[in-house]
Amino acid sequence: MKDLTASIAGVPMTRGSRFFEEADPEVDRAAIVPTFMTIAAANTVVNLGTHPTAGRRPRSDEVERITWGTAELGEKVSGADYVRAIQTAHRLGRQMAASHERWDVLLTPGLGTLPPKLGWIDMMMDDVDEYWRRVFAFSPFTVWFNLTGQPAIVLPLGRSGTGLPVAVQLVARAGDEGTLFRLASRLETARPWLDRRPALAA
Repeated sequence: MKDLTASIAGVPMTRGSRFFEEADPEVDRAAIVPTFMTIAAANTVVNLGTHPTAGRRPRSDEVERITWGTAELGEKVSGADYVRAIQTAHRLGRQMAASHERWDVLLTPGLGTLPPKLGWIDMMMDDVDEYWRRVFAFSPFTVWFNLTGQPAIVLPLGRSGTGLPVAVQLVARAGDEGTLFRLASRLETARPWLDRRPALAA
């Protein structure tokens, strides 16, 4: 991943430009997962309350086990808990905005691991806590910016030794999707990936 990051950082964006500087945004990372889970669980229980077409609350056998289990977690979230989580999300967003005063775009890994085997993350698992532990282990960086609100894009620009895609994530300032799309386009031109296929592609 470090080699991929360094090679991507070396792609010139404009003539004479320099792209890469190591960064460590000053963000309360310990707050990201619990804040995300509080908001996600509360939203799940509300959204599950009345099915949009059936006009009633679904039964447990009509939805994925993880959806049902997450809704049960949401039942325990108080109004004060939810407000505190929203306030924390806003605080984290402001912290990221302060970091972006120095850097135009943040480059992170796209995922925390290589792509796992099919079924490792399964919405029909019985253990809701284990499911979310796997989600956050697999995708810690995308969750971060889903919460703080900065525009981000994930590009599969690399390959592992076994041919699996290895992605990077680009994160721009709030409201600066234009820079993000221009940069992504330049990187895709320099490291095209659209026509890549695994050896066993059918």
